[in-house]
Amino acid sequence: MVKRKTKKSMGTCMLCGFKSDRDGMIRHAAGCAEAHGAAGMRKAKLFVLDIRDASSPAYWMIVELEACRTLKFLDRFLRDVWLECCGHLSEFRIGAISYRCMLEEGEEYDEEGEEEEDAEEHADGERKPCDGKIIRLDAFRNRDDNDVEDGNGDEDMESAGVVMDVQRLGRRKMYSEKSMDVALSKAFKPGVRCEYMYDFGTPTELELEVVAEYEGPALAKGLRLLARNDPPEVKCSKCEAPAVELCPYCGAGGLLLCEKCAGKHDCGEDMRLPILNSPRSGVCGYEGPNEEAIRRWGVKFDG
Repeated sequence: MVKRKTKKSMGTCMLCGFKSDRDGMIRHAAGCAEAHGAAGMRKAKLFVLDIRDASSPAYWMIVELEACRTLKFLDRFLRDVWLECCGHLSEFRIGAISYRCMLEEGEEYDEEGEEEEDAEEHADGERKPCDGKIIRLDAFRNRDDNDVEDGNGDEDMESAGVVMDVQRLGRRKMYSEKSMDVALSKAFKPGVRCEYMYDFGTPTELELEVVAEYEGPALAKGLRLLARNDPPEVKCSKCEAPAVELCPYCGAGGLLLCEKCAGKHDCGEDMRLPILNSPRSGVCGYEGPNEEAIRRWGVKFDG
């Protein structure tokens, strides 16, 4: 992720153009969504969901979605808008339950379970700095805390309905495992926070919370983007002009480049990544939403 200075991140309501920071937009969103509901549609239970980058206040969005939709449906949206680069694994964590999307080797994410192009083809050869490294969550059965810490009995590692978090800084915590094919109304309720991770090797982590619940007109696509942060200002590492690209191979954590400096940079164009309005910007091979994603949700995302 491209680092930003910590400051309040402003955003725009997609329905009325209202400008505010995230806190103000949360207070605004539900009322505005109800006022802009489609007349004549069947009634449905709706959630307003606050979604934010777990490591930076710069990135956030607020969505309205039908509570009958599944976590897999929400996972597809998050991938399309902010995350999808190479078909990595993903996971929701709510309480002590891990809801995971697992892919077959060499298969990209597809909501209907159909195979798509190989991840290496999607990554477009050598352009992306992704090394394909994925830290998988191993499953343990009949283990106490001492067994986990000591690493005893590795021969018993297998899928057993319980997963262990081995990703972040050696932290050990047990989760019961479930599929993402569960309705949001069964997993979420107002005030309950959720952790989400995309890519266990070079992770992007989000925090989600239901901030409103009500009955309203059903949504044509099952979900509506109500608001999101405005693109953060990012300056060129060399001249302070607005940056448009990142070279992940130069400098400590990458070199930010404006259009002029990018043209003079020694690393070729095929080695650089675009600066995008996403917590995934500059990570792995992320290049923003594709045309299919834009058609799926009927929204022109600004990267």
